[in-house]
Amino acid sequence: MDDTEARETAAHDTEHDICLSAGAGSGKTTVLIERLIHLLTECHVNLSEVVAITFTEKAAAELKTRLSGALRKQGGNSPSVGTLWQYDLTQAWIGTIHSFCGLLLRENVVEAGLNPAFEVLDEVKRDALCRRTVEGWIDEMLTEAGQGRGKFVPLLERVDLRRIRAMLEGLIAAPLKFSALVDLYAGDRAPEESPEHRSVRETLMAAAGDLMARWKAAQEEQGRVDFDGLLSRARDLLRDHPGVRTRYQRQFRYVHIDEFQDVDGVQADLVRLLCGFEKAEVECPPRLFIVGDPQQSIYRFRGADVDQFARMRQAIEGRGGLSLKLTRCFRSQARLVGFFNHAFSRAFVPPEDLPEESQITYIPLAWDRPEDPSAPAVEFLFLPTGGKVERAREEEADTLARRLRQMIDDREQIVGERQADGSEQRREVRPGDIALLFRAMTDVSIYEQALRDYNIPFYTVAGSGFFEKQEVMDVLNALRLLSRPHDRLAMVSVLRSPWVGAFDATLYWIAAEGAWEDLRSQALRQRIGPEETARLDGFFSWFEDLREQRDRLPLAELLSGLLDRTFYRVALSVQPDGRQALANLRKLLDLARQMDALPGSTLHDLVTHLEEREEYTPREAESALEIEEGDTVKLMSVHKAKGLEWPVVAVVDLGRGFLKSTEDLLCDPAVGIGMKLRDARLEMKAGPDYEKVKAGTIRLNAVEQQRLLYVAATRARDRLILSGSLDPEKFQPALGGESSWLQWIGAVYPIREGAITYSEGGQEGPIRVDLPPVMETSALVKGMTWPELTGAIRDTASQVEPDKKGWLAQLTPPPSDGLPGRVAVTELELFETCPRRYQLRRLLRLPEDTGSSPLSEAEDEGGDRPPALSVGALVHAALQQLSPDAAPEDLPGLVQSVVQEWGEEIVPIGPDAERAAVGLLEQWLRSKRWGEIRESPERQREVPFTLRVADELCLIGRFDLLYRDASGRWRVLDYKTDRVDGPASAHVEAYYALQQRAYGLAAARMLREKFAGVTFTFLRSGEEVCWEPSPEALSEAETHLRDAIASWSGAFRSEAFPRTGDTNRCVRCGYRVLCGR
Repeated sequence: MDDTEARETAAHDTEHDICLSAGAGSGKTTVLIERLIHLLTECHVNLSEVVAITFTEKAAAELKTRLSGALRKQGGNSPSVGTLWQYDLTQAWIGTIHSFCGLLLRENVVEAGLNPAFEVLDEVKRDALCRRTVEGWIDEMLTEAGQGRGKFVPLLERVDLRRIRAMLEGLIAAPLKFSALVDLYAGDRAPEESPEHRSVRETLMAAAGDLMARWKAAQEEQGRVDFDGLLSRARDLLRDHPGVRTRYQRQFRYVHIDEFQDVDGVQADLVRLLCGFEKAEVECPPRLFIVGDPQQSIYRFRGADVDQFARMRQAIEGRGGLSLKLTRCFRSQARLVGFFNHAFSRAFVPPEDLPEESQITYIPLAWDRPEDPSAPAVEFLFLPTGGKVERAREEEADTLARRLRQMIDDREQIVGERQADGSEQRREVRPGDIALLFRAMTDVSIYEQALRDYNIPFYTVAGSGFFEKQEVMDVLNALRLLSRPHDRLAMVSVLRSPWVGAFDATLYWIAAEGAWEDLRSQALRQRIGPEETARLDGFFSWFEDLREQRDRLPLAELLSGLLDRTFYRVALSVQPDGRQALANLRKLLDLARQMDALPGSTLHDLVTHLEEREEYTPREAESALEIEEGDTVKLMSVHKAKGLEWPVVAVVDLGRGFLKSTEDLLCDPAVGIGMKLRDARLEMKAGPDYEKVKAGTIRLNAVEQQRLLYVAATRARDRLILSGSLDPEKFQPALGGESSWLQWIGAVYPIREGAITYSEGGQEGPIRVDLPPVMETSALVKGMTWPELTGAIRDTASQVEPDKKGWLAQLTPPPSDGLPGRVAVTELELFETCPRRYQLRRLLRLPEDTGSSPLSEAEDEGGDRPPALSVGALVHAALQQLSPDAAPEDLPGLVQSVVQEWGEEIVPIGPDAERAAVGLLEQWLRSKRWGEIRESPERQREVPFTLRVADELCLIGRFDLLYRDASGRWRVLDYKTDRVDGPASAHVEAYYALQQRAYGLAAARMLREKFAGVTFTFLRSGEEVCWEPSPEALSEAETHLRDAIASWSGAFRSEAFPRTGDTNRCVRCGYRVLCGR
């Protein structure tokens, strides 16, 4: 039977049970809707006689919407049909398997033994109740009075208690899994075991059985049922009550189950009982229509058993039913379909010893859409790397983001759109046409950052969990401290977070002085200095007020006060993900309002509630921010992408290895329980029983990974990008290998740069293969544009009261006269260390918390602002006036004269800074270098220079001092007031490499053979770093400067200023809150 005939039969045959195998993009939902319309309009079946079950609420809603629309469209031709679409489809038996079971139970609460008003346990409450049940049972087993203690306590000698607890919690939270294990060991497929292993396993299962009874009783006591309980109780209802079974077999004439490849054993049993495959009570039981694709079964981790599809197909055929296949793909263009057939007919290789029942044979697809001959439909973007995995992943993400940026900027004509005459026309690709699919979302933040760096808008669907977001953790820690002021961990978290921003050194001195209970102690304040003291005072100003009000204010008002008093929302708003962070804060406020609605709720109750949700729901979704139809690149797991499609799909991180469990205790309903047992030396040892279970689990997981890759690739309509990193020296392609997806692809296609072709079923096509070199930047300079950042800051400023704007009031617009013809060396140095800091400080002119900067705040050459208020600025200004004959007693007056000279342009710097400056100057007078300068016959201060190393602009700067040394040659001296941690040479290389090379090259060109070198002298430590460059070193310096200028110019032209990749530099940066680090 060909595809067309199979579609016609599936939609209109009402006399047979039908098993429909539907390939990816084959339009199975359209066939299902056409069948339902046929039953309702042509066969005049009542809506109450039809069941349609899906496995997600979204799929159920889509089915109802499309069915209603189709009925509405046909209503004009038939009066009887015209009223059907108006029928309340929300009352029809169309929904998820859980909603169907819930309806069965509510209609038969007496037979089911349930409270008529039973509630369904949500995941958070279920997990909390489950944990308390297990912990209570274990506590009882460890007491003298505990029944079964004689068996349980000896068990602890062989198995770790933590593993036992984890397994028991997992089993009672998933009773269907436990039921499958019971059936496995009771049947003829039970795995062979050693007597020792069997004894331990039977004890564990007996404990789980006891716990399962307690779990069921605990739910009944509270009048609640969890989701798995809905399924098992509905199955038991039909199995154990013939009258109920008879009623539903008579009521329902047609039962439809979508996505049948993802059912578990209990769901399959329920369908058999409902449709009379087991215990038929009527002559004509309901006709069953199942649709699915074993090639797309990817929910084994939830208990799905792909073997159930084959078993039900056999049962349908045994009852005279039909087995049909849909193989025409309407989703993907012809070249993609050809690639799918070529790749997966070879990659679907079953591991050795996999049961025949579990093996999947690839069914080739036929294409409906025409090919796009103008470009390859598939791109391999493989990055040869070595070293650390995380670094390799960052490079891969950067390369992929660069390719997407190029695709968008070049307006590549990729997306095919069907025209009225049936033909297709290509249009340019947009961000909303693209999806990045992940096997695991663990490292999605790396790819988010790469997209952010290239200014590609994106939206992550169920990425990092809500409680893993930094802003949520910050708020929870602040609430913990308000609720429990003596919580040391909460105190450290708050002090180190943006609430206070204290340095690590401050935390050290708090601990060293034992000042956790007295942060106002004088000894502590003397240790940490005035700047950190001011931070603590600011903390006290809001913390003590809110602490006094914590029991008087509603919880939402208390939380809102916390956010307002600290300007935390203002700081978040200018971060790259500020809108999402603010949405998450609104979600926290909503949670607080929900608690306010409960009588007697306290701050302690709110904190406890949030902590439970944090512990039991680590993957809770973030607050919804953007609609899925927005013009943004979507990032999501392959599981989330099931049933969706995009013109361009990138399957990323192909080199990620498959997880191989190293747990001491394995539990899998398909292969059994395997345990490492303690030997006489109390070491955990894996015996043959454990290894057999582990091997079986690995085999089944490998097959599921094959199907998962197939699902990911077949989401693409027009272009598929396969992206990953590999180590060429270690990479070993292998079909059916247990390493990674990339290992399989490499076994089918040679990974070499250029183009390779495939040919399958009459369809041929090229594959573009890119093996890009590792690079830090490209012509597409990464970063956030300053108009975007300015707009975010200004929007925030407009909502803040004038007297509370603080630094926001100092915001001035960036220059608008384009790229300047010259740039100061210190400007370029600042840009090179961190373009984002340069943008915030120089272009947006936001004031920096100078106490956070590791660099000195000397006056900037070529700048138009007064010197920074710092000891460094005072010392530099004083050194320019220091007489060779100056004595230590002259220094206070010299510093005072500098302060007076600055006049009213700045705020007085204060006596502490003046004393510190005098101390540094006294140390300088005692130095050997000052002695040499005093003896020099010629010396010049503040010597300006101009250095041209690129055609488009030149560098300008000033030498602090130029003097002739004892050899008769000239030496450049630059003063530094930094606090240096570690060798001074390393500090120079980290923060002043560009300045050192610019000064040396400029002086060498000016003085030629009379140039001696450049010396950086660190006044605080007395250390010096001298650079006496060779001609080769000067040539390298010129290259360094030319590259830096090119990057700087490119950033101005593209208005893109990325933040540094060196997070060590971010720790003490005064913009770290604004920047998002």
